Amino acid sequence: MINSSGKVEFDRAILVSLTKVERKGCLTFYYHMYGETMGELRVTSSEARLLLVIKGNQGNKWRLAQIEVNPNEASIENSYGNEWIVM
Repeated sequence: MINSSGKVEFDRAILVSLTKVERKGCLTFYYHMYGETMGELRVTSSEARLLLVIKGNQGNKWRLAQIEVNPNEASIENSYGNEWIVM
């Protein structure tokens, strides 16, 4: 889980899996981005290819994201506004 509580505006956090995956799969996670000054959530490949970007206020509810990924491909990054983002 990444929680932006107490972080400085525009700080970043990156979640990278160390699990080795041998075939294509689906990266599935829930996120909650609520507030007028939300940052952004990015999912990138190991080659820095952008797979998903979600920006700003997404409402006060948990949302599901699902992305097809190649083996050992994805990392999740969030940049903080001055509100919460939780994954």
